[in-house]
Amino acid sequence: MKKTAIILSAVLFGSIQAKAYDFELNGIYYAFMEGTTDEVAVSLFIDYWHDDFDGVGVYEGHIVIPETIIYENKQYRVTKIGFLAFGESNAESIVIPKSIRYIDWNAFRNYRATIKRIEVQWQTSLELNELEIEDDLSINYMYDIVLVVPANTKTLYQEHDVWKKFINIEETEFNVID
Repeated sequence: MKKTAIILSAVLFGSIQAKAYDFELNGIYYAFMEGTTDEVAVSLFIDYWHDDFDGVGVYEGHIVIPETIIYENKQYRVTKIGFLAFGESNAESIVIPKSIRYIDWNAFRNYRATIKRIEVQWQTSLELNELEIEDDLSINYMYDIVLVVPANTKTLYQEHDVWKKFINIEETEFNVID
């Protein structure tokens, strides 16, 4: 009886946790967010049920996260970068829109050390203060990644509790347009 309960629990848990994402669109994996019907998170690609982790690291090259997407004729706002979203990727650079309001733990912990550039688009201290960052971004990879910020905002990022941990901060030559 106990063995049957354990097997049944494993099957039920496995079917609930089959994937770390809900859908893919234009090379980016997304998960629906609990408590909202119009927001999604950028997600880690792992299909636990079918993949045996060989799909990990699917992100490659230059990734541009959009502010909004349309999936199955419905518009969603992209507001979160999920846990380990780029953790095992081969991404070289990532552009993060200011629609992102939450960055989960180890979102950029790039074990393969391929990420060389992260471009962000928040332009004011108010926008930065509304952003919740679970990760303290304090591990050594911050030395290898260039943080690219909007024109005339470098000081703002250098004074921010989290973003100041990037050693290399560069400004773009133009302001981001909404």
